[in-house]
Amino acid sequence: MDKKEMLLVDSYAAPFVQLVIEKNQSQLVFPIMDQVLDLVAETQLTGFLNNIAVPKDKKVEILQSFLPTGSELVDHLFKVLIQNQREELLEAILKESLSRLEVETNMFEVILESAYALSEEQLAALLPLVQEKMKIGVRTVRQVIDQDLIGGFVITANHKRIDASIRNQLQTVKEKMK
Repeated sequence: MDKKEMLLVDSYAAPFVQLVIEKNQSQLVFPIMDQVLDLVAETQLTGFLNNIAVPKDKKVEILQSFLPTGSELVDHLFKVLIQNQREELLEAILKESLSRLEVETNMFEVILESAYALSEEQLAALLPLVQEKMKIGVRTVRQVIDQDLIGGFVITANHKRIDASIRNQLQTVKEKMK
C-alpha cells in the first residue's frame, strides 16, 4: 500500500475508532470486525473488490450483504465506503481500525500457539498471567496448533511474544553448546 492509500485508510479508520470509543461500543464492535475480517480472508474478498473487471454494482452488492452487522457504527462505515466508492479499501480500513481500537482500549487478541489445544481450565489459568506479563487486556484468544513446538506454547499479542515452547528451549540449549 502506498502513502496515498495509507492516508486514505487513515482518514476512514481514525474517525471510526474515535466514534467507537466515544460511544463506548468497543465490546460490540470487536467481534463484528473480527468476523468480517475472517470472512474477507476466507473468501479472498479483497482480490474481488480490487478486480477492475468486476462491475461496481457487484462490489456494492457484496458490501451491502454484510448489512446489518449488529452495530450502527459498523453499518455506517460500510455505507460511507459504498457512498464514496471505496469498497476495495474495506480490509485495510477494518485492519487499521481494529489495530487502533486495540491500542486505545488496551484489549488485544492473543494468539496462542501450542502443540495441542489447551482446555478451558488451562486457558483460564494462563490468561491472567498473560495479562500481567504483557500488561494488556485479553479480548479474544485464537489457538493455533503447531506440532513442531513439541510442547509448551508461544503467546503473541500487541507485538510482544512469550516463547515457552520445548522447541525454543532445545534451540537455546543447542546455541549454548556451541
